[in-house]
Amino acid sequence: PRRLPLAKAIELAKERRPFLKEQKALLLSNAEQVRVARSTYFPQINATAASAMRSSAISEDIHDVSTGYIFGLTGNWAIWDWGATYGAVKQARAILNESQIAYDDAARQVELEVQQQYSNVKQSAELVRATEESVGQAEEALRLASARLSAGAGTQLEVLNSRTELTLSQSNRIQALYNYNASVAEFERVAALEVTYSNELDE
Repeated sequence: PRRLPLAKAIELAKERRPFLKEQKALLLSNAEQVRVARSTYFPQINATAASAMRSSAISEDIHDVSTGYIFGLTGNWAIWDWGATYGAVKQARAILNESQIAYDDAARQVELEVQQQYSNVKQSAELVRATEESVGQAEEALRLASARLSAGAGTQLEVLNSRTELTLSQSNRIQALYNYNASVAEFERVAALEVTYSNELDE
């Protein structure tokens, strides 16, 4: 039996499911793209620094060298491109909204999958209990049929029929156990109970 509450399973699934992490990473990337698109509203400034050595133009002595440092500062401001920047920002925001909707939809899909599999596990467990009761009843019926045959009040056919019912009940129980184990495995998959992923990418 799995004693995990449904709310906790949904919380773990939303935290650990790999494709939800992918959707979240895409959402964060698109949010940064909005900032990148807005950056062209502001001036861009580049600074440079270097050391330089220059030979004297009037001396033939190779050791007559002047050394020093060069500093530079350049900047540009695309004032006339603000219309293009405005369009790029709107496009980036539209992509961000689309990825937000996709993420919300994926989160709801995960929640639905967990709820469905949780229900399947409970249903399979009930079926296992029902088949166990059926096996118990079939065993009792076989015992009574065998006792009646021993007392001379029953027939061999009743015993064979009871044995057939018992075999069928046992087969149904095995199938119910298989279905239960399969539903538990699927529940663990959709709730991501067995795997964890790092939240950080070293790259």
